[in-house]
Amino acid sequence: MTGMPHTLWLSADEKEQLQQTKILIESNLRKHYTIHKLAKEINMNQTKLKKAFHQLFGVGLFEHLQQCRMAKAKEMLLTTDLSVKSIGIDMGYAHWKSFMRAFKKYYGITPGSLRK
Repeated sequence: MTGMPHTLWLSADEKEQLQQTKILIESNLRKHYTIHKLAKEINMNQTKLKKAFHQLFGVGLFEHLQQCRMAKAKEMLLTTDLSVKSIGIDMGYAHWKSFMRAFKKYYGITPGSLRK
């Protein structure tokens, strides 16, 4: 079994809890989550939560949050007249410069360049 990642056995209830966690993250992009708070919310230990989420969805918790934030920010930049600063705040960034850096790192262009 060398090189094979350990697969966790997940009950139907645990899979449902993980699905609810995914929905919670997706519906509250502005909110800052910690593994501790999410694990407590669904009554699962932190290590299992991280491993099980990745196993079930193929991506880590915070990577998923980042993907959702960036996709929503891109959509908002292309479909609204909201300022880059407002969109950054809506995506949970305290400072618009942090949002701009994250967006550029993710997409390779600045939010303003995307709009042009």
